[in-house]
Amino acid sequence: MSLFSGGRREPRERTEEERRQAMIDRERRRSGDATWSPPPGHPLAPPAGSAAAAAPPGPAGAAQGAEPVLRPARPAQPAAAAQPAQPASTPAAAPGDDAGWWDDAESFGSDQPVAAWPPPAPGAAAPVAAEPVRPAPARPAAADAAQPRRRAGAQPAGPASPEAPAATNGRARPAEPLKIDPEPPAQPPAPAFDLPDHRQVAVHRRRSFASRSTSRTVVSPPGDANMGGSLGRGRSRRRKLALLVVFLFLAGVAWSQWTLWQPLKGGGTEEISVEIPEGSGASAVGDKLYEAGVVDSARLFTLRAVIAGQRNDLPSGLVKLKKDMSYGAALAALNGGTVNPLDLQNITIPEGLSIREIAARFKRQNTVDGYGATAVKVLRERREELRADYGVPKNARTLEGLLFPSTYELPAGFTARDLIDRQLQAFEQNFGGVSMTKAKKANLTPYEVLTIASMVEREARLTRERPLIAAVIYNRLKAGMPLGIDATFRYASGNWTDPIKQSELDRDGPFNSRTRTGLPPTPIGNPGLASIEAAAKPANVPYLYFVVKPGRCGEHAFAATADKFAQDSAKYNAARDAAGGSPDTC
Repeated sequence: MSLFSGGRREPRERTEEERRQAMIDRERRRSGDATWSPPPGHPLAPPAGSAAAAAPPGPAGAAQGAEPVLRPARPAQPAAAAQPAQPASTPAAAPGDDAGWWDDAESFGSDQPVAAWPPPAPGAAAPVAAEPVRPAPARPAAADAAQPRRRAGAQPAGPASPEAPAATNGRARPAEPLKIDPEPPAQPPAPAFDLPDHRQVAVHRRRSFASRSTSRTVVSPPGDANMGGSLGRGRSRRRKLALLVVFLFLAGVAWSQWTLWQPLKGGGTEEISVEIPEGSGASAVGDKLYEAGVVDSARLFTLRAVIAGQRNDLPSGLVKLKKDMSYGAALAALNGGTVNPLDLQNITIPEGLSIREIAARFKRQNTVDGYGATAVKVLRERREELRADYGVPKNARTLEGLLFPSTYELPAGFTARDLIDRQLQAFEQNFGGVSMTKAKKANLTPYEVLTIASMVEREARLTRERPLIAAVIYNRLKAGMPLGIDATFRYASGNWTDPIKQSELDRDGPFNSRTRTGLPPTPIGNPGLASIEAAAKPANVPYLYFVVKPGRCGEHAFAATADKFAQDSAKYNAARDAAGGSPDTC
């Protein structure tokens, strides 16, 4: 088979002489006699008058003038296998007949009898009666070519014995030459990348699971309607996506470096003084600088301080910086900045005081001017923000409850706005850590929690009693009872020292918790963190009443029933009458 022809070659037709010689060679191999030649009259003997007949018979030493060969008589056919009578003259084999050209061997040779073939082995019994074989005239080549040829592997018609080869007329049938039908010619290969639908051939690479380092290229066959270059497009999309991810990553790295190091940022513009509390870390300092407008981001400043190894090594006190500085310039200014601790001023605001009380205190100390008026202005400016964060009502006219009480360290020459801004910032930090879970279950807003905390701050003297007083307020609100807390009336009247007359308590007003139910419209002071936590998470007790215990330094007696509260009140009144004033002394 040719590797380049695309099919099989047609086998050459052998001549009659080649076939005869092949059968002679086969007989020599079978008998083991390399000098054997067919005797005259043998079916394999060359026809008379041919060149092969004139040649010496076989190789040297071959037998000359062998004895007449007799063929054993054809055994009688059994009755069951009897064939229909044949005409006297045997016709030529029909196409497809299983006899083949060997069956016509009776027509070869002469009238001399032919011995049995193959000859019997030495010592074997003599053959049975033999019938003479009449030699047939030589077969012309055209008649021989007209005989049908059997294909390779074809079986003769009729039953055959598995122990002996098929025989005709009692003689062994020689093997016919093998003939292989040629395959149809191969189709010419299609031109590369010549698809009828004008789509590109899909080429992609597949990775082997056994070895990641090896790969093979798979090409879609021409005319594959399901491929059409889709794999190539998918590969192209994946490559584009990978390039996009790499580009975004590099762009992000470049942007972060640009914003972190700020190569085009200067050393600032307007000079400003910033107060840094003692013990402040990089995060607290970053918040301070961001609020003052020194840096653009508190987080990035903290990151730069961490990278520079100055997370906890930043100075405290009053530092002179400039607005709109780069992070590196701010760090350099802090490290070599001017710190004047002696110029700082401490401002202390007690817990529970109202804005009115704080303003009066500052006026007496001559420290801060216009504290109350500034608080109103700041509320107008930040009303929407405070309303969204804490639920401050629209009709609120003050920042009451939102100005966190503490001690503040401010630079010399600070204003009321500086102090109020610091208080709002401190309130945001402290209130953000208080859990509002229980208050939300009671349908209370953060601003209402501040209102309860302001009342707790005014009534409680002992820290352990703050959750109990908050529980009394929760229980009364749930029962629809008036709160009965006189501190609300004092806040509205401004009387925090003189005794309250009964006629004043009977006067109705939005802050009179004896005549009205529910909470007052606003907090009555600025509570500390302990009161805010108690108001957000009160104790789980059934108390509805409380009254001061005489001579116990502000300790209260709590009661769940009116009868118990009446007994506690009687004790308080008796002690007050005996002391000629308030029995709440230590």
